[in-house]
Amino acid sequence: MKQYSFIDMHIHTAFSDEEKCDMTIEQLLKKAQERAQRTGQDCVISIADHNTILGVKKAREILSSPEGKAKYPNVVLINGIEFTTDLCELANQFGGHRVFTRCHTLAYGYDENDTELTAYSRITHKMFTFEDNVGMQICAARRALCEKYGLDLPFTLFEDMAELGMGAKFKDEFLSRFALYAQEHKLKINLNEASLVISPYILNHVDYVREASSFGRLKLSEIAKLVKGAGGELVVAHPSLIRVTVKGLEHIARQEGLSLSDVYVPDKRKYNNNTDLSHVKMQKLVFEYFIDAFNKTCGGGTYLRGIEKYYSSNYRSRLDKIIETICAERGLFETCGSDYHGIHLHPDKMLGNVFTDTILERYESEYSYVSSDRCPMVVSGLTAVEHFLGDRTAKLPNQTKFVTDRGVEIPQEVYEHIISITSKNATHIGVTQSSEDAKSSYGFEARIAELTEIVEKFNQIIATTESKAKRAKLLLRLNLFSENVYEALKVLRDKSANNYAIRTMPEYEKIVKLMAEIQNQFKSLLRYNPLMIKDLKNDMRHYYKKKTVTIHRLAELDFLPPVTATKEDNTRNA
Repeated sequence: MKQYSFIDMHIHTAFSDEEKCDMTIEQLLKKAQERAQRTGQDCVISIADHNTILGVKKAREILSSPEGKAKYPNVVLINGIEFTTDLCELANQFGGHRVFTRCHTLAYGYDENDTELTAYSRITHKMFTFEDNVGMQICAARRALCEKYGLDLPFTLFEDMAELGMGAKFKDEFLSRFALYAQEHKLKINLNEASLVISPYILNHVDYVREASSFGRLKLSEIAKLVKGAGGELVVAHPSLIRVTVKGLEHIARQEGLSLSDVYVPDKRKYNNNTDLSHVKMQKLVFEYFIDAFNKTCGGGTYLRGIEKYYSSNYRSRLDKIIETICAERGLFETCGSDYHGIHLHPDKMLGNVFTDTILERYESEYSYVSSDRCPMVVSGLTAVEHFLGDRTAKLPNQTKFVTDRGVEIPQEVYEHIISITSKNATHIGVTQSSEDAKSSYGFEARIAELTEIVEKFNQIIATTESKAKRAKLLLRLNLFSENVYEALKVLRDKSANNYAIRTMPEYEKIVKLMAEIQNQFKSLLRYNPLMIKDLKNDMRHYYKKKTVTIHRLAELDFLPPVTATKEDNTRNA
């Protein structure tokens, strides 16, 4: 079985959502190649963008070209996609009870040239943003018509409408295409009635339609049909985040002759009637109910082919061992994914690592691989990779166990190579102290460089948006991923107060200036809209169950001024 430097089967790019993830395909390939080169082995990545395979297509085009083969010789690509899945149909397996309400589903090994999957991807590429949700409206209106008339409208029927964008006659164009389809298939459809059916979901201009935000998602059976038609297979993404209702848990408890307290201890601070699988007491029981309902909804049998075991939240909730047991019992693949979105959305995650901690600890992991609290995906082989790369005869019992508990099994020669690279790079900034301090300082320099990119993005979004209302909306969205940025910057602030060398770095000076610009932009915005913070707090409590507005704290974070290194400092550090 081939050795790989790392395997990461769950990565996002700007094709997922440019506001939440601004990492281009080229940036991802470059980052993967740089990591792979450290060990001199190939790496395996899978681009699993939200509801689209356009990023996969572009990556494949680059990697297949002579230039791409020369630039990224160690990057192996598995195609992937992550579906935001509507689980409404699962209620049919529980006597009408909504037990499970939300999950994400991964698909691998599909035909990248499949016409329906490509058409769906081109529509949904314009889907999940507030300002440009043309694809969301198309998908929601299509679903409304399918459910009303019992149809399975092809996505190719509306494929080019998302790219053309909204216009004054957009709704009319949508209906005319539907009318032509009905005529070709000899369906008796009242267009006035059809117009009323789609009216809650589609407009003649680009605007956010709240009714379409969830209705535009594909139902699980539709995903299964779409993926199966393209020759792909399904995997459950980050199972610890599967949403389950408390009433649904009550139903499962009754089925098993148990009480609700046996299955779940209510946490009023988090949800009223919804929780995650990670908060359930009898996780294996509930998860197996989910898998059975999943397979039945997809058409019966064992449609599900794998579970994403190696994922950060699975470790926090101790679900990883349960997944391992279920995969062994049911003959499912164990897959691994970082859910990396670049440094924009999840700055505490790193490509190729299952992560639980902060950016500081990320670099300890990246340059030494000795932490017992993470699961770096450095592997000697994984059967799922061979399977989804095309070897459908791969044997499940031979899955390589590349982690033990929360530690890492790394080939000795790989470990020694990584340490040698670390020792060479750790001294280049000219900080003299012990080797431990030097390594720590190098980690900070690298960390500051990435934090600078994050802060620049904050500053760019806040400063360049003309509409004050849009600024407030963007600030709310920034709160989705600014908590980790704030914590990392706070660690940097505290560390720099006691570390003279850090304050002499050019990167430190740059980030301090950027933070000052953000503070000025934020205060200016508050002067124009004094009620914004109150509105943001209300939205955060309602949508994200948070009581604080992180961007407010981020803008008030104070740093010691940078220090210019003197000749004596340079001599001392030489």
